[in-house]
Amino acid sequence: MSPLRKIYVSGALMASVDIASARAKYEACASVLERAGYEPYLPHRRTDPEAASDLQDKAVFSHDMKALLGSDAVVAFLDEPSHGVGAELAICAFRRIPTLALAPIDARISRFISGMLEESGQSALVPFKAIADLETIVPDQLERLLSKRGLRTPSRLWQ
Repeated sequence: MSPLRKIYVSGALMASVDIASARAKYEACASVLERAGYEPYLPHRRTDPEAASDLQDKAVFSHDMKALLGSDAVVAFLDEPSHGVGAELAICAFRRIPTLALAPIDARISRFISGMLEESGQSALVPFKAIADLETIVPDQLERLLSKRGLRTPSRLWQ
């Protein structure tokens, strides 16, 4: 049996308007990933700004960066602005890590972020109406992205 594919779940924590709701949303996504046969990494389980407030910034970066670079793909929530999510997306684009970016249908996404995702050649920006939609969107889109990993050529910006 092959090892489970590792999926990093990215989303606002410190910048979240309601961190408890944000955690619940990421946990719901993790449940979808587990049912689909993936191994999710949720930063808040190790480096939560409240539960792990004693961790030094460098330790948070080290834990999460190791998980990010060791992932087979990333699911990123773009429903709240976040410096951390933006940095993670840039790292994914540069390292060509497949990225499924999820945004509510009515969300206004940074044009820089959506342009970067498009230029990376390894990403999809997918709208959703409700968390329940993740049950079908996440497994289908991840499989599509992972099956094409390395087949799409990034633009010259990345070369």
